[in-house]
Amino acid sequence: MARPKSDIEPRIIRAAHDIFLQEGVDSASLRAIARSAGTNIGMVYYYFPTKEDLFMAVVEDVYDGLLKRLADAFDTRRPVEERLLQAFSMVGELEPYELEVGRIVVREMMSSTERRAKLLERFQRGHLPLIVSTMLQGRQEETFDTAIPIPVLMTCAISVGMLPQLLLRVLGERLPGFDEVPQGNQLAELLTRVLFEGVAGPKRPPSPSLEPPKGDQP
Repeated sequence: MARPKSDIEPRIIRAAHDIFLQEGVDSASLRAIARSAGTNIGMVYYYFPTKEDLFMAVVEDVYDGLLKRLADAFDTRRPVEERLLQAFSMVGELEPYELEVGRIVVREMMSSTERRAKLLERFQRGHLPLIVSTMLQGRQEETFDTAIPIPVLMTCAISVGMLPQLLLRVLGERLPGFDEVPQGNQLAELLTRVLFEGVAGPKRPPSPSLEPPKGDQP
């Protein structure tokens, strides 16, 4: 009869998640993680030889599932605008545990050059190619201005469609006017519209400061 699979590894990952979230990776004690997981330090080293291995395991614990959902959202059979709408909707539906891992990732990317490099290397094999291919197709189809570089398009999509979802989830009712913010797919649709159409009213004339110079007047 086969031995049942041990739950020690997922317990360690969950304990590390909780302590990394509270204290940061550098300040976290592996012994404290072991105690929280109900095991000993030797088992932590058995599954994760270094703290960096454990950190990446915490990230991968949610990233693998997120990547599968993003791959579906960015399915090339969908129009570009629909792909982005689906991705924005997915971000708005992240579970609290997934949001917490996101907070850990952002903090460690800002505080550790080594972890930032590891995370970027992982993301380059994960969701970044999905976004790049969508931006490229958008330019090819002239959905986007062909003069805008791909990195600019990517950062615009992330900053307009994804970051607001995360900030609204984190700050929530502390924001003035939050009761006017649509939820779920309605918010994703609004952010998609902002990305493709901007925030100016449809009849608003361009700002004089943004108009190209007309040269010397006679």
